[in-house]
Amino acid sequence: MLAKTSIPLMILLGAIAFLWGGWWLHFQHPRNGKLDPDLTLVLPPPVATGMAAGDSYLAANLGIFKAMVVGTHLDNRQETKLFGDLLETTMALNPSHEDAYYQAQATLPWEGFHRLNQRIQVAATRERPWDWLPAYFAGFNLYYFAKDPESGAHYILKAADRTSNPQKAGLRSLAGRWISLGTRPQEALKMVQAMAESTRHRQLKRDLDKRQDQLRGLIRLQEAERSYRQKTGQSPDTLPDLIGFAGLKEIPEDPFKRGYQLDTDGHVIITPPKTLSSNRGQNG
Repeated sequence: MLAKTSIPLMILLGAIAFLWGGWWLHFQHPRNGKLDPDLTLVLPPPVATGMAAGDSYLAANLGIFKAMVVGTHLDNRQETKLFGDLLETTMALNPSHEDAYYQAQATLPWEGFHRLNQRIQVAATRERPWDWLPAYFAGFNLYYFAKDPESGAHYILKAADRTSNPQKAGLRSLAGRWISLGTRPQEALKMVQAMAESTRHRQLKRDLDKRQDQLRGLIRLQEAERSYRQKTGQSPDTLPDLIGFAGLKEIPEDPFKRGYQLDTDGHVIITPPKTLSSNRGQNG
């Protein structure tokens, strides 16, 4: 006969299996292409902990499972904001959760939520003093998305202090390069390549591979833009003006379907994400 003390544990494990199975089935068969309402509910940490029999770490693991399901269905900014809120709640439940900060870095800043992502990275930097990656991600976000290389370099130096040579020397050199050269998509491409090579999640790797293609397209267009300016002495008026410069044969296709555009100064950028109609949650 099973011990009485094992019965609550069996009930809890059964509930976890039921919840995970339900989320997975939803991922396989979404209702009319929309997220199930249960998936859009972000529980406050105390409530989530109570529903996990008082175990905040278990609640965090359930939260990351939920976020991973939502992360396969990011069709608009509302869903991306939901994804970020779930990850931030996971960090509140277990501040040292590795998957939460990694998933956040792979998606949130690229979709206009770099401030929300930065909160997650700073929390992970504080709670994982042995781990150099959150500090590196926090530094990269300040460098590339906030356009603040000096503050970004501060975090890169913090990341360097958590590693050993030769990586320590490489990170310190990177901090100096960021300050001297300014923001460059080539640096973003290096980071995304490293993330894609190290991740264990197949869906996340596919998304990171697409992000690499998006950045490569931006780099090709910016090279053509520089060539156009050097040869004509003018700023381009449209993207097709760049065809024929620096070997550009056609406008690259953005795998995320956002595309590329010229800013007010005639510089090529990735088309920014569409804002929420209410402007709530923009940039986290």
